[in-house]
Amino acid sequence: MRVWLACGLGLALLLSAACIIPFVYYPGGGDWGQRVQTFHKVIALGPGGTISLDNINGDLDIRGWDGEEVEITAEESRSGLFDMRSWDFYGRSEFRPKVEVDQFEKFVKIQARASEDETNARPVHFRISVPHSINLDDIRIRSGAVFIADLFGNARVELEEGDITVENFSGSLDLSLWKGSADAEVLDLRKDDDVRITTRKGDITLHLQDGANVRIEAATEDGEVTSEFDLGQKLPAQKVSGRLGAGEATVSLTTLQGNVKLRRVK
Repeated sequence: MRVWLACGLGLALLLSAACIIPFVYYPGGGDWGQRVQTFHKVIALGPGGTISLDNINGDLDIRGWDGEEVEITAEESRSGLFDMRSWDFYGRSEFRPKVEVDQFEKFVKIQARASEDETNARPVHFRISVPHSINLDDIRIRSGAVFIADLFGNARVELEEGDITVENFSGSLDLSLWKGSADAEVLDLRKDDDVRITTRKGDITLHLQDGANVRIEAATEDGEVTSEFDLGQKLPAQKVSGRLGAGEATVSLTTLQGNVKLRRVK
């Protein structure tokens, strides 16, 4: 009887050991540790090229630099000691940001793919350096913050939820938000430049230089329009139509719930 009992205990211990899954924890920040994986790619693209980007969730920081390349860095982080979906049998982290980059002559298309279904997609944050003279066409993000700086060209950005900040930009600008605020500095407006900023819920602030030659249309249903420039009518108001200088460029600012502010570049 004792022999059978000993054999049974030995067999049970052997089976238990066989079922143990090695699990390795690498501390990296956060309450239970954070694992960050990075995608990095550099592409030759001279001035005058075009960049497009499609992302579900995550921030975008895109800035001009003196190089003639596009440097793309994307980061996805996962926190939690017991997030077993990103670990294999031997405890190694297997996830990577799923980023696709395609180039067609002077056009670069960047797309972040959801590692899971889109409703639970983890944020993928982008930092991109581009030549100063570049076009941003079809930048689409569902949720995140967008920062654009030191660029000359045309830019079109669609953001469902989040804020957009633009600094030291020159050219035509088209910002469309569902829920969020936009703060843009547009310099050296030319005759055919067109600045359009719309949001359903959020404030709009546009910074212009003294001496800018623009026609301005600004409107809000639930808020007010204010200006540091003389637009020839009493402010604050809910709808403004005015002109600065010769009125060669066009500016259209519209929000349903929020304020519209015209400010001088400091």
